[in-house]
Amino acid sequence: MRVREWLRLLARGGPGFVQIALTNACNARCRFCNFSRLAPKDWIMADPARLRRGLGIMAAEGVRYCVFTGGEPLLYPHLAEILGEAQGVGLQSLLCTNGRLLNRPKIDMLQRAGVSHLIISIDAATAEEHEGHRGFPGLCRELQELLPYIKDSGITPVASVTISRLFADFQAMGDFLAYLGFNLATFSYPLTELHSTYLSYADHETVTFTAGEMSAIFRSLRRWKGRAPITVLNPRLGLRELERQLAGRRVRFPCLAGYKFFYIDWQLKVYRCHYLPQVLGALEDFAAIPPLRDDCHVCLIDCYRDASVQQFLAVSLAEAWSELCLGKVGPALGRLLRPGTFLSLGAILETRHWINRHGRCN
Repeated sequence: MRVREWLRLLARGGPGFVQIALTNACNARCRFCNFSRLAPKDWIMADPARLRRGLGIMAAEGVRYCVFTGGEPLLYPHLAEILGEAQGVGLQSLLCTNGRLLNRPKIDMLQRAGVSHLIISIDAATAEEHEGHRGFPGLCRELQELLPYIKDSGITPVASVTISRLFADFQAMGDFLAYLGFNLATFSYPLTELHSTYLSYADHETVTFTAGEMSAIFRSLRRWKGRAPITVLNPRLGLRELERQLAGRRVRFPCLAGYKFFYIDWQLKVYRCHYLPQVLGALEDFAAIPPLRDDCHVCLIDCYRDASVQQFLAVSLAEAWSELCLGKVGPALGRLLRPGTFLSLGAILETRHWINRHGRCN
């Protein structure tokens, strides 16, 4: 983006970010996810014509980054068309996948369509356990062969690891990810309930932890991050915030879902996030959806909570600019000088590895 565009977006609190579930179809058999329980007769694919129009509307409203997910988005028959449309309207695309359907022609298609990051799920610290959980024999060997090709294509691969009882040691997981060929990893926090249509959760023993256990896990991840053999993208500040929340302390960075972040399902309904049931409208009505700022912190979902920590700086700058335009110099300085603004800058610098070789970021 050009400098003028960045400045315009900063005045609005930074660029918008959406996760679009193109389909509820999935070919995996994960125990901690309800997508795997849907029969093919219940699979739904997002309407491509509506989605194409909606991408343009979102771009005009300041959305710049789209994570395309599912289910398994590589099962979506119009994927190349939709990614091409996103590229055409100026959206940066990332794609989440379990990796089973990846091959060189698909990677070439993703590269042509401007996908910057390929986020690949890894569940366990050994090939046997990961492939057994997913139901994909031989997958790890295939990924190990494809990762150099993905990197050479200009796409940044990121391992996405759900924290679960399928692995008990971060070091073992980090060593396995490095062995497969990953340089970057992000850890997703376990989900046992969601109230939107999203199905990437299950009330299963593999992802059931007490608050005390989760706090200890966040603390362990935060401390291990500095010596990990791969770069861990979860910001320490975000982990500390969730530790504070689990301990019943005040949350300093309210979630920005419904303001800068949104979830859109395969029926093209717009939700503020995966967790809450509130439908904000249809995708075509995105421009008319009023922003929500209610200091919500009812969940531990990393893609909203960690991202909110990072975007707090942009929000502070936008609020300070609004105050300054009204001639309120003191309140403007107050927005800029509050501790959270400087802490957010640190989180941004810590997660700079999301920026790819072309200078684009997710």
